[in-house]
Amino acid sequence: LEEQGRELANVEVDGKSWSALVQEARVEVGGPQFRLGPVQPMRNLKVKSPRYPVALIGCSEAKRNGVGFCPASELYLGQLFKLSLSAAQSMADRVLILSAKHGVVSLNEPLEHYDTRMPTKRAARTDWAAKVKAQLLGLGLDWRWRWLCLAPESYWSCLDNASWEKPLKGLGIGEQKKRLVELAQGGL
Repeated sequence: LEEQGRELANVEVDGKSWSALVQEARVEVGGPQFRLGPVQPMRNLKVKSPRYPVALIGCSEAKRNGVGFCPASELYLGQLFKLSLSAAQSMADRVLILSAKHGVVSLNEPLEHYDTRMPTKRAARTDWAAKVKAQLLGLGLDWRWRWLCLAPESYWSCLDNASWEKPLKGLGIGEQKKRLVELAQGGL
């Protein structure tokens, strides 16, 4: 579905795209002269976001301290992390955390408080990206899948994959938080 040239949603029925279905209708109903009648705009229509096989979110600087080991999902305390987690869980089958120290972390992985930031030097970032790619492959995840990436640009810029959906790209922190709330509620 498009509005003013902007894609709003991919429509599929039984694995067939909308354009393929229209083409089939033209063949069955009477050839190329077949036209769909005018489409009336639907107001207040909520289209649920598609499910992604994997969502990547970033860790947070704010962490639980003095508790020893705890699940990664409970270690990170930042508001952006919590909003990203909520949105990712509502939109993806599997959520993974990108950690500056550990690379790829599952939500239940026991972690201890740490204080490591993303490297800024190119060589260190390249090493971190290679580690993350190896971990993802080790988990049996296909790098070419259409993933949801809600991690900060400092993480995905060295991992960038064109097939990843990055709905927070180019947004300031306040806009990111607002967008994450919308995503968690099922908005595109």
